[in-house]
Amino acid sequence: MHSIVRYIAPILLSYIVVLVYSPCSVAQVKNIHEIKWQQLVRVLQTVHQQRSVVPFYEYIGSDGKCGFRVRAQLAEVSQQLSALERAQIDPLLRPFTLQYTIERGKFRIHYDTVGTNAPAILDRTNSRVLNSYHAYAESVAAVFNFVWSMEIDEYGFESPLQPDQKYDIFIVEYNGTIYGETFFGNQLTHSTPIRYETYIQVDNDFREYRTKGMQGLRVTAAHEFHHAIQLGSYGYWSDDELYAYELTATWMESVVYPSIKDYYQYLTKYFLNFGGRSLNETTFDGYERVVWALFLTKLYGREIMPRIWAVMRQTPFLLSTHTVLQQHYGTSLEEAFTTFSFWNFYTGHRADTVRYYTNGNEYPLFQPSVTTMMIDGNAKATLRASPLSTTMVRFYSERDTIITMVANIDIISAVQRTGTLDSFEVQISKRSFSKPCYQLNNTYYSLFTTSYERNWNHFFFINNTYTPTQSIPSRDYLAPQPLILSQPYPLSIPLGAIFSGSARIAFYTVSGLLRYVNEYSIITRYGKGYVFIPIYHLREVLSSGIYIVIVTVQGIEQHWKLAVVQ
Repeated sequence: MHSIVRYIAPILLSYIVVLVYSPCSVAQVKNIHEIKWQQLVRVLQTVHQQRSVVPFYEYIGSDGKCGFRVRAQLAEVSQQLSALERAQIDPLLRPFTLQYTIERGKFRIHYDTVGTNAPAILDRTNSRVLNSYHAYAESVAAVFNFVWSMEIDEYGFESPLQPDQKYDIFIVEYNGTIYGETFFGNQLTHSTPIRYETYIQVDNDFREYRTKGMQGLRVTAAHEFHHAIQLGSYGYWSDDELYAYELTATWMESVVYPSIKDYYQYLTKYFLNFGGRSLNETTFDGYERVVWALFLTKLYGREIMPRIWAVMRQTPFLLSTHTVLQQHYGTSLEEAFTTFSFWNFYTGHRADTVRYYTNGNEYPLFQPSVTTMMIDGNAKATLRASPLSTTMVRFYSERDTIITMVANIDIISAVQRTGTLDSFEVQISKRSFSKPCYQLNNTYYSLFTTSYERNWNHFFFINNTYTPTQSIPSRDYLAPQPLILSQPYPLSIPLGAIFSGSARIAFYTVSGLLRYVNEYSIITRYGKGYVFIPIYHLREVLSSGIYIVIVTVQGIEQHWKLAVVQ
Protein backbone atom coordinates (compact mmCIF):
# COMPACT_ATOMS: atom_id res chain seq x y z
CA MET A 1 0.00 0.00 0.00
CA HIS A 2 2.86 2.44 0.64
CA SER A 3 3.39 3.07 -3.11
CA ILE A 4 -0.27 4.01 -3.45
CA VAL A 5 -0.28 6.24 -0.38
CA ARG A 6 2.70 8.15 -1.75
CA TYR A 7 0.69 9.62 -4.59
CA ILE A 8 -2.91 9.36 -3.41
CA ALA A 9 -2.66 12.46 -1.21
CA PRO A 10 -3.37 15.11 -3.84
CA ILE A 11 -5.91 13.03 -5.72
CA LEU A 12 -9.27 13.61 -4.05
CA LEU A 13 -8.63 17.35 -4.09
CA SER A 14 -9.33 17.07 -7.79
CA TYR A 15 -13.02 17.18 -7.03
CA ILE A 16 -12.75 20.88 -6.25
CA VAL A 17 -11.65 21.68 -9.79
CA VAL A 18 -14.20 23.16 -12.17
CA LEU A 19 -15.98 20.61 -14.34
CA VAL A 20 -17.26 22.06 -17.59
CA TYR A 21 -21.04 21.85 -17.67
CA SER A 22 -22.56 18.85 -19.38
CA PRO A 23 -26.33 18.49 -19.93
CA CYS A 24 -26.24 14.89 -18.69
CA SER A 25 -24.33 15.62 -15.50
CA VAL A 26 -25.75 14.13 -12.33
CA ALA A 27 -24.81 17.33 -10.52
CA GLN A 28 -22.87 20.37 -11.61
CA VAL A 29 -19.42 20.47 -10.03
CA LYS A 30 -18.76 23.50 -7.85
CA ASN A 31 -16.19 26.05 -8.90
CA ILE A 32 -13.02 25.89 -6.82
CA HIS A 33 -13.44 29.57 -5.95
CA GLU A 34 -16.87 28.88 -4.46
CA ILE A 35 -15.50 26.45 -1.87
CA LYS A 36 -14.20 27.74 1.43
CA TRP A 37 -11.15 25.93 2.72
CA GLN A 38 -12.59 24.90 6.07
CA GLN A 39 -15.79 23.75 4.40
CA LEU A 40 -13.75 21.46 2.17
CA VAL A 41 -11.85 20.13 5.17
CA ARG A 42 -15.12 19.37 6.98
CA VAL A 43 -16.44 17.43 3.97
CA LEU A 44 -13.26 15.37 3.79
CA GLN A 45 -13.43 14.73 7.53
CA THR A 46 -16.92 13.38 7.00
CA VAL A 47 -15.63 11.16 4.21
CA HIS A 48 -13.10 9.57 6.57
CA GLN A 49 -15.43 9.38 9.52
CA GLN A 50 -18.05 7.53 7.44
CA ARG A 51 -15.48 5.62 5.33
CA SER A 52 -17.54 6.65 2.30
CA VAL A 53 -16.72 8.82 -0.73
CA VAL A 54 -20.42 9.49 -1.30
CA PRO A 55 -20.67 12.61 0.93
CA PHE A 56 -17.86 14.17 -1.09
CA TYR A 57 -19.63 13.52 -4.39
CA GLU A 58 -22.92 14.76 -3.00
CA TYR A 59 -21.21 18.01 -2.11
CA ILE A 60 -18.99 18.46 -5.16
CA GLY A 61 -21.06 16.73 -7.83
CA SER A 62 -20.06 14.41 -10.66
CA ASP A 63 -20.53 13.89 -14.39
CA GLY A 64 -22.24 10.54 -13.87
CA LYS A 65 -19.60 8.47 -15.67
CA CYS A 66 -15.95 8.54 -14.60
CA GLY A 67 -14.93 12.06 -13.67
CA PHE A 68 -11.79 11.92 -15.82
CA ARG A 69 -11.97 15.65 -16.53
CA VAL A 70 -11.67 16.43 -12.84
CA ARG A 71 -8.71 14.11 -12.48
CA ALA A 72 -7.01 15.72 -15.47
CA GLN A 73 -7.57 19.24 -14.18
CA LEU A 74 -6.04 18.22 -10.86
CA ALA A 75 -2.76 17.43 -12.60
CA GLU A 76 -2.57 21.10 -13.60
CA VAL A 77 -3.61 22.74 -10.32
CA SER A 78 -2.50 20.46 -7.48
CA GLN A 79 0.97 22.00 -7.42
CA GLN A 80 -0.58 25.36 -6.49
CA LEU A 81 -1.29 24.19 -2.93
CA SER A 82 0.85 25.75 -0.23
CA ALA A 83 2.90 23.61 2.16
CA LEU A 84 0.50 24.50 4.99
CA GLU A 85 -2.52 23.46 2.93
CA ARG A 86 -0.89 20.17 2.02
CA ALA A 87 0.00 19.44 5.64
CA GLN A 88 -3.58 20.09 6.69
CA ILE A 89 -5.31 18.12 3.99
CA ASP A 90 -2.96 15.23 3.24
CA PRO A 91 -4.15 13.04 6.16
CA LEU A 92 -7.72 13.44 4.92
CA LEU A 93 -6.86 12.43 1.36
CA ARG A 94 -5.29 9.06 2.05
CA PRO A 95 -7.24 6.04 0.84
CA PHE A 96 -9.24 3.91 3.23
CA THR A 97 -7.33 0.94 4.57
CA LEU A 98 -9.35 -1.91 3.12
CA GLN A 99 -9.46 -5.28 4.86
CA TYR A 100 -8.47 -7.73 2.13
CA THR A 101 -6.02 -7.77 -0.75
CA ILE A 102 -5.72 -10.48 -3.40
CA GLU A 103 -3.30 -10.73 -6.31
CA ARG A 104 -4.49 -12.30 -9.55
CA GLY A 105 -2.56 -12.10 -12.78
CA LYS A 106 -1.62 -8.50 -13.52
CA PHE A 107 -3.76 -6.99 -10.76
CA ARG A 108 -3.93 -6.42 -7.01
CA ILE A 109 -7.50 -6.08 -5.74
CA HIS A 110 -8.31 -4.24 -2.46
CA TYR A 111 -11.72 -4.61 -0.77
CA ASP A 112 -13.70 -4.78 2.49
CA THR A 113 -15.85 -7.61 3.78
CA VAL A 114 -17.96 -5.51 6.16
CA GLY A 115 -19.29 -1.99 6.08
CA THR A 116 -20.43 0.42 3.38
CA ASN A 117 -17.72 -0.45 0.87
CA ALA A 118 -18.08 -4.22 1.06
CA PRO A 119 -18.80 -5.53 -2.47
CA ALA A 120 -21.49 -7.99 -3.47
CA ILE A 121 -22.67 -9.85 -6.54
CA LEU A 122 -26.26 -9.09 -7.60
CA ASP A 123 -28.88 -11.76 -8.15
CA ARG A 124 -31.49 -11.75 -10.92
CA THR A 125 -33.61 -9.24 -8.99
CA ASN A 126 -30.60 -6.91 -8.61
CA SER A 127 -30.43 -7.65 -4.88
CA ARG A 128 -27.05 -8.09 -3.20
CA VAL A 129 -26.10 -11.70 -2.52
CA LEU A 130 -25.14 -12.20 1.12
CA ASN A 131 -21.45 -12.86 1.84
CA SER A 132 -20.45 -12.65 -1.86
CA TYR A 133 -17.67 -10.11 -1.29
CA HIS A 134 -14.86 -12.57 -2.03
CA ALA A 135 -16.63 -13.75 -5.16
CA TYR A 136 -17.05 -10.15 -6.31
CA ALA A 137 -13.36 -9.42 -5.77
CA GLU A 138 -12.46 -12.53 -7.75
CA SER A 139 -14.79 -11.32 -10.52
CA VAL A 140 -13.08 -7.93 -10.55
CA ALA A 141 -9.72 -9.65 -10.95
CA ALA A 142 -11.00 -11.93 -13.72
CA VAL A 143 -12.66 -9.06 -15.59
CA PHE A 144 -9.61 -6.78 -15.46
CA ASN A 145 -7.27 -9.57 -16.57
CA PHE A 146 -9.57 -10.25 -19.52
CA VAL A 147 -9.61 -6.52 -20.33
CA TRP A 148 -5.80 -6.54 -20.20
CA SER A 149 -5.67 -9.45 -22.65
CA MET A 150 -7.98 -7.64 -25.07
CA GLU A 151 -6.63 -4.09 -24.91
CA ILE A 152 -2.92 -4.92 -24.69
CA ASP A 153 -2.40 -8.46 -26.03
CA GLU A 154 -5.13 -8.44 -28.70
CA TYR A 155 -5.35 -4.80 -29.79
CA GLY A 156 -1.72 -3.86 -29.25
CA PHE A 157 -1.95 -0.90 -26.90
CA GLU A 158 1.13 -0.61 -24.72
CA SER A 159 1.21 -1.73 -21.08
CA PRO A 160 1.23 1.02 -18.42
CA LEU A 161 3.26 -1.22 -16.08
CA GLN A 162 6.80 -2.47 -15.77
CA PRO A 163 7.07 -6.27 -16.16
CA ASP A 164 7.30 -6.94 -12.40
CA GLN A 165 4.51 -4.55 -11.37
CA LYS A 166 0.93 -5.23 -10.32
CA TYR A 167 -1.85 -2.76 -11.03
CA ASP A 168 -3.98 -1.70 -8.02
CA ILE A 169 -7.80 -1.80 -8.13
CA PHE A 170 -9.84 -0.54 -5.17
CA ILE A 171 -13.50 -1.46 -4.63
CA VAL A 172 -15.66 1.20 -2.91
CA GLU A 173 -19.28 2.28 -2.80
CA TYR A 174 -20.07 5.06 -5.28
CA ASN A 175 -23.85 4.73 -4.89
CA GLY A 176 -24.59 5.65 -8.50
CA THR A 177 -22.53 8.85 -8.60
CA ILE A 178 -19.92 7.51 -11.04
CA TYR A 179 -19.10 4.04 -12.38
CA GLY A 180 -15.44 4.23 -11.42
CA GLU A 181 -12.38 6.40 -11.90
CA THR A 182 -8.74 6.40 -12.90
CA PHE A 183 -6.52 8.57 -10.74
CA PHE A 184 -3.47 10.56 -11.86
CA GLY A 185 -0.51 9.70 -9.60
CA ASN A 186 3.21 10.41 -9.74
CA GLN A 187 4.56 11.86 -12.97
CA LEU A 188 6.61 9.40 -15.00
CA THR A 189 7.78 12.12 -17.40
CA HIS A 190 7.89 15.90 -17.39
CA SER A 191 7.71 16.79 -21.08
CA THR A 192 4.35 17.16 -22.83
CA PRO A 193 2.42 14.91 -23.00
CA ILE A 194 3.11 13.91 -19.39
CA ARG A 195 2.80 10.25 -18.45
CA TYR A 196 1.51 9.27 -14.99
CA GLU A 197 1.27 6.37 -12.62
CA THR A 198 -2.38 5.52 -12.01
CA TYR A 199 -4.72 3.33 -10.05
CA ILE A 200 -8.42 2.59 -10.46
CA GLN A 201 -11.45 2.53 -8.17
CA VAL A 202 -14.71 0.82 -9.18
CA ASP A 203 -18.15 0.55 -7.63
CA ASN A 204 -18.85 -2.32 -5.26
CA ASP A 205 -21.96 -3.76 -6.91
CA PHE A 206 -23.18 -1.53 -9.82
CA ARG A 207 -26.68 -1.77 -8.45
CA GLU A 208 -27.70 1.85 -9.04
CA TYR A 209 -26.58 2.18 -12.66
CA ARG A 210 -28.09 1.94 -16.11
CA THR A 211 -25.93 -1.12 -16.74
CA LYS A 212 -26.00 -3.16 -13.56
CA GLY A 213 -24.00 -5.84 -11.80
CA MET A 214 -21.33 -7.73 -13.73
CA GLN A 215 -22.23 -5.98 -16.99
CA GLY A 216 -21.60 -2.60 -15.36
CA LEU A 217 -18.30 -3.87 -13.95
CA ARG A 218 -17.19 -5.14 -17.35
CA VAL A 219 -17.71 -1.93 -19.31
CA THR A 220 -16.24 0.12 -16.46
CA ALA A 221 -13.11 -2.04 -16.45
CA ALA A 222 -12.75 -1.69 -20.22
CA HIS A 223 -13.22 2.10 -19.99
CA GLU A 224 -11.09 2.85 -16.95
CA PHE A 225 -8.23 0.53 -17.80
CA HIS A 226 -7.91 2.27 -21.14
CA HIS A 227 -7.54 5.55 -19.26
CA ALA A 228 -4.73 3.84 -17.35
CA ILE A 229 -3.11 2.85 -20.65
CA GLN A 230 -3.54 6.38 -22.02
CA LEU A 231 -1.93 8.03 -19.01
CA GLY A 232 0.77 5.45 -18.33
CA SER A 233 1.83 4.63 -21.88
CA TYR A 234 1.04 7.66 -24.06
CA GLY A 235 0.62 10.72 -21.86
CA TYR A 236 -1.92 13.46 -21.20
CA TRP A 237 -2.00 16.59 -23.36
CA SER A 238 -4.50 19.03 -21.89
CA ASP A 239 -8.13 19.58 -21.02
CA ASP A 240 -8.73 20.54 -24.67
CA GLU A 241 -7.93 16.95 -25.66
CA LEU A 242 -10.18 15.35 -23.04
CA TYR A 243 -12.78 14.35 -25.65
CA ALA A 244 -10.19 12.12 -27.37
CA TYR A 245 -9.41 10.26 -24.16
CA GLU A 246 -13.09 9.71 -23.43
CA LEU A 247 -14.20 8.72 -26.93
CA THR A 248 -11.40 6.13 -27.10
CA ALA A 249 -12.13 4.71 -23.65
CA THR A 250 -15.83 4.49 -24.51
CA TRP A 251 -14.97 2.81 -27.81
CA MET A 252 -13.00 0.19 -25.86
CA GLU A 253 -16.19 -0.72 -24.01
CA SER A 254 -17.80 -1.65 -27.34
CA VAL A 255 -14.68 -3.53 -28.47
CA VAL A 256 -14.02 -5.61 -25.37
CA TYR A 257 -17.70 -6.29 -24.63
CA PRO A 258 -19.63 -5.77 -27.90
CA SER A 259 -22.86 -7.22 -26.51
CA ILE A 260 -23.07 -4.55 -23.75
CA LYS A 261 -24.52 -1.30 -25.09
CA ASP A 262 -23.95 1.05 -22.16
CA TYR A 263 -22.49 3.65 -24.54
CA TYR A 264 -25.87 4.00 -26.26
CA GLN A 265 -26.96 6.37 -23.48
CA TYR A 266 -24.49 9.01 -24.75
CA LEU A 267 -25.26 8.85 -28.47
CA THR A 268 -28.30 11.13 -28.34
CA LYS A 269 -25.97 13.88 -27.17
CA TYR A 270 -23.95 13.56 -30.34
CA PHE A 271 -26.72 13.18 -32.91
CA LEU A 272 -28.81 15.91 -31.26
CA ASN A 273 -26.14 18.48 -30.35
CA PHE A 274 -23.32 18.23 -32.87
CA GLY A 275 -24.96 19.91 -35.83
CA GLY A 276 -22.43 22.61 -36.71
CA ARG A 277 -20.21 21.81 -33.69
CA SER A 278 -16.55 20.90 -34.07
CA LEU A 279 -15.49 17.31 -33.61
CA ASN A 280 -13.00 18.58 -31.01
CA GLU A 281 -15.62 20.63 -29.15
CA THR A 282 -14.63 21.03 -25.48
CA THR A 283 -18.04 21.73 -23.93
CA PHE A 284 -19.22 18.12 -23.98
CA ASP A 285 -17.67 15.16 -22.16
CA GLY A 286 -16.45 13.15 -25.15
CA TYR A 287 -18.31 9.88 -24.48
CA GLU A 288 -20.81 10.80 -27.21
CA ARG A 289 -18.04 11.05 -29.82
CA VAL A 290 -17.45 7.31 -29.62
CA VAL A 291 -19.15 7.34 -33.04
CA TRP A 292 -15.95 8.78 -34.54
CA ALA A 293 -13.91 5.80 -33.31
CA LEU A 294 -16.65 3.38 -34.43
CA PHE A 295 -16.55 4.98 -37.87
CA LEU A 296 -12.76 4.92 -38.17
CA THR A 297 -12.39 1.30 -37.11
CA LYS A 298 -15.13 -0.03 -39.35
CA LEU A 299 -13.87 1.85 -42.42
CA TYR A 300 -10.12 1.43 -41.92
CA GLY A 301 -9.77 -1.51 -39.52
CA ARG A 302 -9.18 -1.83 -35.80
CA GLU A 303 -5.43 -1.12 -36.08
CA ILE A 304 -6.09 2.56 -36.70
CA MET A 305 -6.76 3.45 -33.05
CA PRO A 306 -3.50 2.01 -31.60
CA ARG A 307 -1.67 3.72 -34.46
CA ILE A 308 -3.27 7.07 -33.62
CA TRP A 309 -2.35 6.71 -29.96
CA ALA A 310 1.25 5.83 -30.82
CA VAL A 311 1.55 9.12 -32.75
CA MET A 312 -0.14 10.97 -29.87
CA ARG A 313 3.17 10.79 -28.02
CA GLN A 314 4.22 13.60 -30.38
CA THR A 315 1.01 15.37 -31.47
CA PRO A 316 -2.57 15.76 -30.19
CA PHE A 317 -5.47 13.70 -31.44
CA LEU A 318 -6.58 15.42 -34.65
CA LEU A 319 -3.07 15.83 -36.01
CA SER A 320 -2.24 12.25 -35.02
CA THR A 321 -5.32 11.01 -36.84
CA HIS A 322 -4.40 13.01 -39.93
CA THR A 323 -0.85 11.64 -39.87
CA VAL A 324 -1.99 8.04 -39.54
CA LEU A 325 -4.58 8.41 -42.30
CA GLN A 326 -1.92 9.78 -44.64
CA GLN A 327 0.86 7.34 -43.78
CA HIS A 328 -1.13 4.11 -43.48
CA TYR A 329 -4.30 4.58 -45.52
CA GLY A 330 -3.40 7.02 -48.30
CA THR A 331 -6.09 9.50 -47.34
CA SER A 332 -6.52 12.52 -45.05
CA LEU A 333 -8.55 13.76 -42.11
CA GLU A 334 -10.52 15.98 -44.51
CA GLU A 335 -11.55 13.00 -46.62
CA ALA A 336 -12.30 10.84 -43.60
CA PHE A 337 -14.46 13.52 -41.98
CA THR A 338 -16.32 14.02 -45.24
CA THR A 339 -17.16 10.31 -45.30
CA PHE A 340 -18.06 10.41 -41.59
CA SER A 341 -20.57 13.19 -42.30
CA PHE A 342 -22.08 11.04 -45.05
CA TRP A 343 -22.36 8.06 -42.68
CA ASN A 344 -24.17 10.17 -40.09
CA PHE A 345 -27.20 10.28 -42.36
CA TYR A 346 -27.54 6.49 -42.10
CA THR A 347 -28.81 5.87 -38.57
CA GLY A 348 -32.20 4.96 -37.11
CA HIS A 349 -34.71 3.91 -39.76
CA ARG A 350 -32.28 5.02 -42.51
CA ALA A 351 -29.47 2.75 -41.30
CA ASP A 352 -27.47 0.42 -43.53
CA THR A 353 -25.66 -1.79 -41.03
CA VAL A 354 -23.56 -3.50 -43.69
CA ARG A 355 -21.98 -0.45 -45.33
CA TYR A 356 -22.12 2.02 -42.45
CA TYR A 357 -22.42 1.82 -38.64
CA THR A 358 -22.79 -1.82 -37.60
CA ASN A 359 -25.43 -0.91 -34.99
CA GLY A 360 -26.66 2.21 -36.77
CA ASN A 361 -30.27 1.04 -36.70
CA GLU A 362 -30.16 1.51 -32.92
CA TYR A 363 -28.58 4.98 -33.06
CA PRO A 364 -30.63 8.21 -32.96
CA LEU A 365 -31.19 10.22 -36.12
CA PHE A 366 -28.89 13.16 -36.75
CA GLN A 367 -30.96 16.28 -36.15
CA PRO A 368 -31.28 19.08 -38.75
CA SER A 369 -29.96 22.49 -37.76
CA VAL A 370 -32.70 24.11 -39.81
CA THR A 371 -35.88 22.93 -41.53
CA THR A 372 -37.29 25.09 -44.33
CA MET A 373 -40.41 24.75 -46.45
CA MET A 374 -40.03 24.88 -50.22
CA ILE A 375 -42.45 27.32 -51.84
CA ASP A 376 -43.05 26.69 -55.54
CA GLY A 377 -40.00 24.44 -55.45
CA ASN A 378 -37.71 27.14 -54.04
CA ALA A 379 -36.02 27.42 -50.65
CA LYS A 380 -32.91 28.88 -49.07
CA ALA A 381 -31.07 28.34 -45.81
CA THR A 382 -28.15 30.39 -44.49
CA LEU A 383 -26.19 28.96 -41.56
CA ARG A 384 -22.88 29.12 -39.73
CA ALA A 385 -20.79 26.13 -38.72
CA SER A 386 -17.59 25.48 -36.80
CA PRO A 387 -14.48 23.98 -38.39
CA LEU A 388 -14.58 20.17 -38.67
CA SER A 389 -18.32 19.89 -38.20
CA THR A 390 -21.35 18.29 -39.83
CA THR A 391 -24.56 20.24 -40.43
CA MET A 392 -27.87 18.79 -41.63
CA VAL A 393 -30.18 21.10 -43.60
CA ARG A 394 -33.71 19.89 -44.40
CA PHE A 395 -36.01 21.30 -47.10
CA TYR A 396 -39.51 19.94 -47.52
CA SER A 397 -42.67 20.28 -49.58
CA GLU A 398 -45.88 18.30 -49.75
CA ARG A 399 -44.19 15.86 -52.10
CA ASP A 400 -40.47 15.84 -51.38
CA THR A 401 -37.94 16.15 -48.60
CA ILE A 402 -34.39 17.16 -49.53
CA ILE A 403 -31.68 16.77 -46.92
CA THR A 404 -28.21 18.22 -47.32
CA MET A 405 -25.37 16.93 -45.14
CA VAL A 406 -22.74 19.67 -45.08
CA ALA A 407 -19.20 18.98 -43.86
CA ASN A 408 -16.87 21.79 -42.86
CA ILE A 409 -13.42 20.20 -43.33
CA ASP A 410 -11.27 23.13 -42.18
CA ILE A 411 -8.97 21.04 -40.00
CA ILE A 412 -6.41 23.82 -39.64
CA SER A 413 -8.86 26.11 -37.83
CA ALA A 414 -10.12 23.15 -35.81
CA VAL A 415 -6.63 22.27 -34.64
CA GLN A 416 -5.86 25.91 -33.86
CA ARG A 417 -9.22 26.27 -32.08
CA THR A 418 -9.83 29.66 -33.66
CA GLY A 419 -13.44 29.71 -32.48
CA THR A 420 -14.59 30.96 -35.86
CA LEU A 421 -17.98 30.18 -37.33
CA ASP A 422 -18.02 30.05 -41.12
CA SER A 423 -21.13 30.95 -43.11
CA PHE A 424 -22.63 28.95 -45.94
CA GLU A 425 -25.86 29.08 -47.92
CA VAL A 426 -27.80 26.27 -49.60
CA GLN A 427 -30.50 27.08 -52.17
CA ILE A 428 -32.93 24.65 -53.77
CA SER A 429 -34.91 25.39 -56.91
CA LYS A 430 -36.80 23.64 -59.70
CA ARG A 431 -35.05 25.96 -62.14
CA SER A 432 -31.35 26.10 -62.86
CA PHE A 433 -29.47 29.01 -61.34
CA SER A 434 -27.61 31.61 -63.38
CA LYS A 435 -24.47 30.73 -61.42
CA PRO A 436 -22.70 27.34 -61.65
CA CYS A 437 -24.90 24.92 -59.72
CA TYR A 438 -25.65 21.25 -59.09
CA GLN A 439 -28.40 19.30 -60.80
CA LEU A 440 -29.83 16.91 -58.21
CA ASN A 441 -32.28 14.97 -60.40
CA ASN A 442 -34.75 15.76 -63.15
CA THR A 443 -36.61 18.15 -60.83
CA TYR A 444 -34.24 20.06 -58.55
CA TYR A 445 -31.09 22.15 -58.71
CA SER A 446 -28.96 23.33 -55.82
CA LEU A 447 -26.57 26.22 -55.31
CA PHE A 448 -24.02 26.03 -52.50
CA THR A 449 -22.33 29.32 -51.63
CA THR A 450 -19.50 30.01 -49.20
CA SER A 451 -16.44 32.23 -48.99
CA TYR A 452 -13.90 29.41 -49.38
CA GLU A 453 -15.35 26.34 -51.07
CA ARG A 454 -12.23 24.23 -50.50
CA ASN A 455 -13.23 23.93 -46.83
CA TRP A 456 -16.63 22.37 -47.55
CA ASN A 457 -18.25 19.20 -48.86
CA HIS A 458 -21.93 18.39 -49.07
CA PHE A 459 -24.28 15.56 -50.07
CA PHE A 460 -27.93 15.51 -51.09
CA PHE A 461 -30.63 13.00 -50.16
CA ILE A 462 -34.08 13.18 -51.75
CA ASN A 463 -36.79 11.32 -49.85
CA ASN A 464 -34.08 9.47 -47.87
CA THR A 465 -32.23 8.33 -51.00
CA TYR A 466 -28.72 9.53 -51.74
CA THR A 467 -28.80 11.60 -54.93
CA PRO A 468 -25.44 12.05 -56.68
CA THR A 469 -25.20 15.28 -58.59
CA GLN A 470 -25.81 14.69 -62.29
CA SER A 471 -23.86 17.77 -63.27
CA ILE A 472 -21.17 19.80 -61.54
CA PRO A 473 -20.37 23.51 -61.50
CA SER A 474 -19.78 24.44 -65.11
CA ARG A 475 -16.56 26.34 -64.45
CA ASP A 476 -13.69 24.38 -62.90
CA TYR A 477 -10.58 26.07 -61.57
CA LEU A 478 -7.44 25.43 -59.58
CA ALA A 479 -7.78 26.47 -55.97
CA PRO A 480 -6.54 28.44 -54.23
CA GLN A 481 -5.73 30.94 -56.97
CA PRO A 482 -3.24 32.48 -56.42
CA LEU A 483 -1.41 29.76 -54.52
CA ILE A 484 0.21 31.40 -51.47
CA LEU A 485 3.07 29.18 -50.36
CA SER A 486 3.19 30.62 -46.84
CA GLN A 487 -0.38 29.44 -46.18
CA PRO A 488 -1.26 25.84 -45.25
CA TYR A 489 -3.88 25.12 -47.93
CA PRO A 490 -3.13 22.39 -50.50
CA LEU A 491 -3.54 22.91 -54.24
CA SER A 492 -6.79 21.41 -55.55
CA ILE A 493 -6.85 20.27 -59.21
CA PRO A 494 -10.19 19.10 -60.70
CA LEU A 495 -10.03 16.23 -63.22
CA GLY A 496 -13.62 15.89 -64.41
CA ALA A 497 -15.12 12.41 -64.72
CA ILE A 498 -11.88 10.57 -63.87
CA PHE A 499 -12.44 8.65 -60.66
CA SER A 500 -9.46 6.42 -59.97
CA GLY A 501 -5.78 5.80 -60.55
CA SER A 502 -3.10 8.47 -60.47
CA ALA A 503 -2.22 11.67 -62.28
CA ARG A 504 1.17 13.03 -63.32
CA ILE A 505 1.41 16.70 -62.31
CA ALA A 506 4.14 18.90 -63.83
CA PHE A 507 4.87 22.59 -63.16
CA TYR A 508 6.61 24.63 -65.89
CA THR A 509 7.64 28.25 -65.94
CA VAL A 510 6.20 30.35 -68.78
CA SER A 511 9.59 29.98 -70.50
CA GLY A 512 9.19 26.19 -70.48
CA LEU A 513 11.54 25.23 -67.62
CA LEU A 514 10.34 22.20 -65.61
CA ARG A 515 10.28 23.04 -61.92
CA TYR A 516 8.45 20.08 -60.34
CA VAL A 517 6.85 16.80 -61.36
CA ASN A 518 5.26 14.00 -59.34
CA GLU A 519 2.50 11.36 -59.33
CA TYR A 520 -0.58 11.83 -57.13
CA SER A 521 -3.55 9.58 -56.37
CA ILE A 522 -6.96 10.66 -57.68
CA ILE A 523 -9.64 11.23 -55.05
CA THR A 524 -13.36 11.15 -55.88
CA ARG A 525 -15.63 13.88 -54.56
CA TYR A 526 -19.18 14.74 -55.71
CA GLY A 527 -18.89 12.26 -58.56
CA LYS A 528 -15.73 13.92 -59.82
CA GLY A 529 -11.98 13.26 -59.65
CA TYR A 530 -9.53 15.57 -57.88
CA VAL A 531 -5.85 15.71 -57.02
CA PHE A 532 -4.75 17.49 -53.87
CA ILE A 533 -1.09 18.51 -53.59
CA PRO A 534 0.13 19.28 -50.04
CA ILE A 535 1.60 22.75 -49.90
CA TYR A 536 4.88 21.57 -48.36
CA HIS A 537 5.57 19.63 -51.58
CA LEU A 538 5.72 22.94 -53.46
CA ARG A 539 7.27 25.42 -51.02
CA GLU A 540 10.87 24.48 -51.73
CA VAL A 541 10.57 24.09 -55.51
CA LEU A 542 8.37 27.00 -56.61
CA SER A 543 8.98 30.72 -56.33
CA SER A 544 6.65 33.63 -57.02
CA GLY A 545 5.45 33.79 -60.62
CA ILE A 546 3.13 32.31 -63.22
CA TYR A 547 3.31 28.57 -63.92
CA ILE A 548 1.80 26.25 -66.51
CA VAL A 549 0.45 23.14 -64.78
CA ILE A 550 0.16 20.09 -67.05
CA VAL A 551 -1.90 17.19 -65.73
CA THR A 552 -1.59 13.85 -67.49
CA VAL A 553 -4.08 11.07 -66.84
CA GLN A 554 -4.34 7.94 -69.00
CA GLY A 555 -2.37 9.69 -71.73
CA ILE A 556 -4.67 12.72 -71.82
CA GLU A 557 -3.30 16.14 -70.91
CA GLN A 558 -5.03 19.07 -69.23
CA HIS A 559 -3.36 22.49 -69.06
CA TRP A 560 -3.81 25.11 -66.36
CA LYS A 561 -2.31 28.48 -65.54
CA LEU A 562 -1.43 29.11 -61.88
CA ALA A 563 -0.20 32.22 -60.06
CA VAL A 564 2.18 31.46 -57.16
CA VAL A 565 3.08 33.85 -54.34
CA GLN A 566 5.88 33.17 -51.84
